[in-house]
Amino acid sequence: MKQRLILIITLLICSIQITFAQTADEIIKKTLEVQGNDKLKQFKSLKLSGRLTSMENSAQFKIIFKYPNSIRSEMSYNNMTLIQAFDGTNGWYIDPNDKDKKVQKMPDNMLGDLRNQTNLLESPFSDYEKKGIKIKLMGKKKTDGKDCFKLKLTLKDKSELYAFIDANKYILNKTLVDLKKDGKKAKVETYMKNYKSVGGVMLPHLIETFLDSKKLSSMIMDKVEANSNIDESVFKMPSK
Repeated sequence: MKQRLILIITLLICSIQITFAQTADEIIKKTLEVQGNDKLKQFKSLKLSGRLTSMENSAQFKIIFKYPNSIRSEMSYNNMTLIQAFDGTNGWYIDPNDKDKKVQKMPDNMLGDLRNQTNLLESPFSDYEKKGIKIKLMGKKKTDGKDCFKLKLTLKDKSELYAFIDANKYILNKTLVDLKKDGKKAKVETYMKNYKSVGGVMLPHLIETFLDSKKLSSMIMDKVEANSNIDESVFKMPSK
C-alpha cells in the first residue's frame, strides 16, 4: 500500500511538471505568434527614430538595422552627434567631443555593445532552445496593473532573466534581472509599452528601464519603418 501511494505521488508530480512545461511552451508559442516573430525574421531592414531620456539628460536618436547584422546609430545632444556603425565585419565611430571629428575604428568592447543592439527588438523567446535557454513557468503575477505569466529564463551562461507576459494579450510586458556587483545587489526592470503594428509585427514604442524602482531611462519611438531601401554605404567606414 505504501509503495503504491509513493508511486501515485511520483506520477502526480511528474504529471504536474509536464503540464507546466507544456503550458510554458504554449505561452511562448502564442506570444511569438501574436507579436509576429515570423514576420520580424523576414524583415530586411528597420529604421527607428525618437527620444531617449536619462535622469536629467535628453537626446534624439536614429537607429538603422539592415539584416542580418548591419547597424548604424546616431545620438544627438547639445548640438553634437555621436555616430556608431557596424557593417557586419568592421565597426567605427565618430566622437563629437573629438576636436577633429575623426573617424575611428571601434575597439572590441564598443563593438561588442553595438553588435548586441542588432537584436534590440528580438523576442527573448525566439529560437530559445537553439540558444541553450531553459524556461520555467513560475505562475501568475500582477505586473503594472496587468495579470501576467511569470517565466524564468536560465541562459546558457547560467545567468537568469524573468519575463512577464500579459496573460490576456500575450505580449511581453516586462523583463527583470537581478544583478550583483561588488557585493551589492540591484534589480533592473524593463517595461515594454505602447505596442503598435509595424509590417505585421507588434513592437513597443516606449521602453522604460528602472534600477531598484528608480527610473533610469525612457526610449520613445516617434517613427518606426520596416523594409525601407537602405544603401549599404551608410554602414561603411568613411575613408576620411
